Amino acid sequence: MDRLTTSQIADFNNPLAFSRPREERVGQAQIQNTDSGSPIRTDDIEASFRLVTGAAERLETLEGNLNTMLELARSARFARGDERKLQETYGKLRSLSAGFDQVVEAIRFSDQALFEGETAYLDLGSGARPIELDVAKLKTYGEDSLNLSEAEPSARASVSFRTEDRIVNETYDIVGLDIDEASYVPGANPALELENGTYKIGISYAGAGSSVEIRTPEGAVVERKENVDLSGSGREWVDFDSGVRLSFEKENFFSFFDKFDFETNGPAELTATLTYERVEGHVLRTGEASPEDSVNIPFSPVLSDASGSLTVSDPRIAPVDVTRQALESGFYTLDIEYQGENSIARLTDSLGRLKAFDFAIDLSGEGSTQLDLGVGLSLSINKDQFSTEGASLTVPIDYQRQTPPIEDFDFREYANRIEEAITIVQEQRGIIDDASERIQEVNQLRNSASTSGLPSVGALNASGALSILSGEGANSLFSPASSSARLDTLSNQLFSATTALPVQANQSPQELASLQNTAATNSWLGNFA
Repeated sequence: MDRLTTSQIADFNNPLAFSRPREERVGQAQIQNTDSGSPIRTDDIEASFRLVTGAAERLETLEGNLNTMLELARSARFARGDERKLQETYGKLRSLSAGFDQVVEAIRFSDQALFEGETAYLDLGSGARPIELDVAKLKTYGEDSLNLSEAEPSARASVSFRTEDRIVNETYDIVGLDIDEASYVPGANPALELENGTYKIGISYAGAGSSVEIRTPEGAVVERKENVDLSGSGREWVDFDSGVRLSFEKENFFSFFDKFDFETNGPAELTATLTYERVEGHVLRTGEASPEDSVNIPFSPVLSDASGSLTVSDPRIAPVDVTRQALESGFYTLDIEYQGENSIARLTDSLGRLKAFDFAIDLSGEGSTQLDLGVGLSLSINKDQFSTEGASLTVPIDYQRQTPPIEDFDFREYANRIEEAITIVQEQRGIIDDASERIQEVNQLRNSASTSGLPSVGALNASGALSILSGEGANSLFSPASSSARLDTLSNQLFSATTALPVQANQSPQELASLQNTAATNSWLGNFA
C-alpha cells in the first residue's frame, strides 16, 4: 500500500474526515438505531441461491479488507517513536474502516441492507421450510457491531458572505471586523440543535456591547447573545447553546473610534450566511474513552483587604488561539497580581513551568472581567472595591481535556479487535456456505424426484448474485487468479476509494474535511455495484 503524503495524513486524521450524514439531533441517534427493521425474505429458491452466492463474494471482499487492516495494525509495533509513521497508519486504518462500512451498506437485497443483524428468510419453494439465516451486524460502529470504530455526533458549520450580505454590509463603513470561522461545539443543548440548512447571522455592532444572533432565512430569531465584546484587537469567540461557535477576528486601526462610530450613527447592523450540516464523526479508539472536557476550581480562595475582595469564578474550556499550544490535562496554578489597569496573570503547571500569561489586564473597574489565556482556558476575575496594589491571589485549577484519538490509540489492542472481527466474518461465511449447500440439496432432491424436466442445479442461476445484491459489474474485482492476489486487489480497491480524493491548496478546512464527496463515493461503489 502506498505511503501517504504529509498533506494526506493531515486530511485523513481530520476529525471530520470520513464523516457520515446524521439526520437525528444529538442524543437521538442511539434511540433510532435500536429500532428493529423488517426481516429480509426471498420469493423463490433461485432468488435465495443468488442471495447467498452474492453474499459469499461480498464477505470475501470484507475479509480481505480486514486482513489488510490487521497487517497495518501489527506493523505499528515496529514504528514506536516514529510519530509520522503512527499517524500515517492511523489514517490508513480510518480510511479502510470507513471503506469497510460503505461496502457493508452497499450489500442490499430488495433495497434492504443484508448485514444489519436481522434474520433473513430464504424461500426453498413449496414443500420445504424456509432457511432462517442469522445475519450479524458487520458495520465497524454501533451497538452489537464489530467494535472497530465509534460514531461521534458532530456537524459541519461554515460562514459565507452572499450578495445580499455584501450589499447590507457595504452600507456601513466598518473596518477591522470579520467572522473567519464557524464550528460545532460538543456538549451544547441537544434540544436546540439546528436543522440541516442555511441561516442568517445578524451582528449589531456597538463595541463592547455588541450582540450576535442566528436567524432563520425568513428572519425569525433562533438564538441571541448579548454584550459581546467586538471592540479592540484579537479574537472573540461566541458560543451559542444550539451548538455553534463563531470566531471573530478583530483589529483596531483608528484612535478616534473603534471600527465604527456607533455612538454617533447608532449600531452597525451586519449580516452573514451560516450553513449547518449534521454529521457523525468516524473515530478509531481503543480502551476506555478519555475523560470529558472539564475545568473546575477545587476551592475558591478570596483575596481581601479593608475595602473589598478579589475572587476568580466561572472557569471554562475555551478555544485555543492559533498561535498558542493547548493545555494538556492536569493541575495548574493561576497567580493574579493586582496592579489596577495593568494587573498580571500567570498560569503554571504542577512543575512550576509557565504555560500562559497576560501582563495587561484592566481590573481598575468594578465587577467581573473576562480573562481568556488563549490556551484553552478562560475565567472571570471579580473585583469588589479591592484596591491593594501588589497583592497576589493564587487559584488552583483542575483542567481535563479529551485527547485526540491518535494520542491514546493502542495498535496492539486494535489488532486483537480486528482478529475478532475476522472470526465473525468467517463465521458468517460458514453460515452462508451452509445455506448454499442446503439450497442445492433441496434443488437436487426435487430434480431427482421429477420426471418432467424440472430445472437442474445449474438452473439455480448465480450469474445475477452480485447484481441482485447491489448492481452490475462487480465481477471485475474477482479476476486475479490467486487468492492472495485477489485479496490484495480488494484491499487496494477499498483503500483507493478513500485516498483518491482531490486536495487543493485553496480549499477550506471544511472542504478538506469532507473526504467522501459524492462523485468519489459513486465511482468507488461502482466497483461493487
